[in-house]
Amino acid sequence: MRLYLARRPNGEAVACGAAFVGGGVVGLYTIGTLPAYRRKGIASQLTHKVLMDAHADGLEIAVLHASEHGRGVYTRLGFEPVCQMAWLSTY
Repeated sequence: MRLYLARRPNGEAVACGAAFVGGGVVGLYTIGTLPAYRRKGIASQLTHKVLMDAHADGLEIAVLHASEHGRGVYTRLGFEPVCQMAWLSTY
């Protein structure tokens, strides 16, 4: 697991994410940006950093589950939908 944190120059954390590697694939999870900093390219930059780190390690396949908020970011970065998932919770 790799954890990522995006900070402003003053040190304030504004976005985070996690990457899990297994089976020659990198999975991107929990990439999120604080509401006040959305639509400024931060999630795109963070995602790009995760992908470049994975590529440097020889990984060529990346997967993720996008929320409605993040779908545009990932589409612009070249991800394509391959399935839809539904979550069922009894909580």
